[in-house]
Amino acid sequence: MVMFQCGLAIVNGDKRCSKWSDSELRDMYTEYIADTQDYAGEFVAMNLERRNKKSFAHIHKNDESLESRLFGITKCYSTINRSSGDSMERTLCPWYILLTYDEDRYPKELATAKCTCRYCYDFNGKKDRTSNKKRKPRCKDIKIKHKVLTYEKSSDGKPVCDPDNKKFRIQKAVEEITVGCACAIRRKDKTGRGYVLKTGDGD
Repeated sequence: MVMFQCGLAIVNGDKRCSKWSDSELRDMYTEYIADTQDYAGEFVAMNLERRNKKSFAHIHKNDESLESRLFGITKCYSTINRSSGDSMERTLCPWYILLTYDEDRYPKELATAKCTCRYCYDFNGKKDRTSNKKRKPRCKDIKIKHKVLTYEKSSDGKPVCDPDNKKFRIQKAVEEITVGCACAIRRKDKTGRGYVLKTGDGD
């Protein structure tokens, strides 16, 4: 993993280290993503533009990391909201958008989607009332990778300070963000008889 010897804002770290300005961090990040097609970044930017900035003006003051709803319906109703102007709320697996904020990351703000329902709606826009849950199609996250810069941290979780230049070290990293939800049936095992329950897959 490539390391940068540079500083970010001091967060429970060595006070001998200085921080970098937002413009300097932006330049480093621009260089990092220059050779890639940043689909995740486009998704994040599009959704952050939609937010009501006044509603979120207070969240950076006291929280080093948090998660807040930007927009969208969070409750899974018995029928799809056909009157919604957002297609994300009229799909068989609707989702809403969250804002995540992390002081230890650049960009500090990211937008990510979260599935509203566990199971898919049927083609009539109603909840599937099938009693056999193993055969019910489920709503699954659609994830893509997004490049970020993060603190290099020591074993005790504190940012690492370079004693030579008095700057915090940061590292190139990749985070997965959810950009939507899809209706998926459960996979069968190799025999074709049973259904696979994959650890960590939410099935």
